Amino acid sequence: CGPVPMLKECAIITTELNIEHYCSIEAYMACGIGVCYGCAIPVGQENDWNYLRVCKEGPVFNAREVLWNKF
Repeated sequence: CGPVPMLKECAIITTELNIEHYCSIEAYMACGIGVCYGCAIPVGQENDWNYLRVCKEGPVFNAREVLWNKF
């Protein structure tokens, strides 16, 4: 876990080196149970992505699947 810019750079480096990398993402959570989608982050491929909730589907995500440029 850590600041988003650092997590993004770690994801870029590990992807270039073909290293499997998971990151723990911190997000503000209004409800903490997944109802409000206040902690949602973009995950998937550039053409096929969705929002996943840090409080429900996370907080750990595959760094290759997080769309850092849409974050």
